Amino acid sequence: MSLCNSTTSHNCSRRRTGWPRPSRSCAAPSQLTRESLRRTSQRRHHLSNLAQVLQAQNRLTEAEPLMRCALASFERSLGKEHPDVAVLLNNIASVLYATNRMSEAEPLLRRALAIDEKGLGQNIPM
Repeated sequence: MSLCNSTTSHNCSRRRTGWPRPSRSCAAPSQLTRESLRRTSQRRHHLSNLAQVLQAQNRLTEAEPLMRCALASFERSLGKEHPDVAVLLNNIASVLYATNRMSEAEPLLRRALAIDEKGLGQNIPM
């Protein structure tokens, strides 16, 4: 079972026993019912929350793919410039930093900063 229906290059195919199979793959929003949209949104947040718990337990190799799956889902549903996308980019970058992958973390942090600046403006007080 896939934890993520993403078509991105990361591996979202970790199998976890006992986890229900998603009822729909990436259907267009117009094809989803209100209940399906609510459940999809919950699933995105559950993936992100689980990844944060794994990160807190220093289980970084497990956390990163879940974060990337959540990121792909947030980008599909909310758009690539949404503030929640910036939060996930920052979370992934923190895992990359913790695993000494600075060159991979930097572009994610720059993208997160650009999203925040676009939404909040560049002249916000620090």
